[in-house]
Amino acid sequence: MATQDRTKQTTAKTRSIRASWLGITSLCFLSFSTSTFANRANIDNHAFPQPASKLPDSIKTNKLNAVTSHSQNPFLPNIHFQYGTRSAELQWSIGLFGLEPAITDINILSELTYRDLKINESQFALNWDQFHGSWSGLRLEMQLALGEVTAGIAQDSDYDASNRNEEFSRSLSSTKGSSTEHFSIGGGWELSRRDRLSMIGLVGYRHQTQELVKREGEQTVSTSLRTPTPGPINGLDSRYDAQWQSIWGGIDLHHTLTNQQKINLRIEHHWADYYAAAHWNLRRDLAQPTSFEHFAIGRGLVVSASYLFPIGKHWAMELSAQQEQWQTKSGLDRIYFSNGSVATTRFNEATWESTGYHIGIQYAPNNR
Repeated sequence: MATQDRTKQTTAKTRSIRASWLGITSLCFLSFSTSTFANRANIDNHAFPQPASKLPDSIKTNKLNAVTSHSQNPFLPNIHFQYGTRSAELQWSIGLFGLEPAITDINILSELTYRDLKINESQFALNWDQFHGSWSGLRLEMQLALGEVTAGIAQDSDYDASNRNEEFSRSLSSTKGSSTEHFSIGGGWELSRRDRLSMIGLVGYRHQTQELVKREGEQTVSTSLRTPTPGPINGLDSRYDAQWQSIWGGIDLHHTLTNQQKINLRIEHHWADYYAAAHWNLRRDLAQPTSFEHFAIGRGLVVSASYLFPIGKHWAMELSAQQEQWQTKSGLDRIYFSNGSVATTRFNEATWESTGYHIGIQYAPNNR
């Protein structure tokens, strides 16, 4: 049953990723098709070509307008593709509070740290900027990023006293094979423009996941009969799937340098709901495949900077850096036991920090 459920989860994830890529591809095709139809509609359909000197002024004007409209067509988005690396860390902990009067409260009972995560990440983005007409200043955008964890360590520690005292169990394991994903969509309006500097106010929605595994484990601290003896942990294949869903507001600053080089600085503040589900496959006292769940609310800050330099009329190279910091408030830890009973205790917090560096290319069809 557990294998079937995990297969369904994997299939659902694959379908979700495919649906996201299919949606973006469809939008690109629709944008191109709409642009092509609009441009053709502006050109008179003559059966026989005529010398430019003999064409009526109205036809010359229509053809000129068609060319101009193509260079400023709002249906054509800027397309960005980037590839790079990201280093990250996720940490969470639970406490033991008020279960029984005879049990002493422990502020940190169990703590998981997924540290030194090395992530190879691909990013794909579209953005529409309207510079003319009644919708001048409008910005629409979306972004999809997929990451694969190539290295990292998960440390699982348990304590018998508060403040990380009397550690009775510690294990280390590999996080290789984990994955990350985020999808963001937003829009906004140009708030101000002065010389070569513009500022755009934005709002949007973001969904991101960290699907983290623990494999090839080793027990390094064992001072209790409740824990395995030190040494390799055979058969370890646990996972922790964290989700952050947020609405956000931000500011995007653009500064155009000489030779059409551009510098961009962006700040986003997120208000997030946090949910996580864990499958602890070697804990026979816990239910499978969902052993426990975490619920909390939190906030996030995303700061990014990029530099673009042109390599052609419509093409530019792009270098970017990004810093993210996310943190939840205390929430609920719901534990499911194999006998069908359920217990709850305090979820202290979860934090996610990452730094990424990417290089890529931009295609801007509206550049003159």
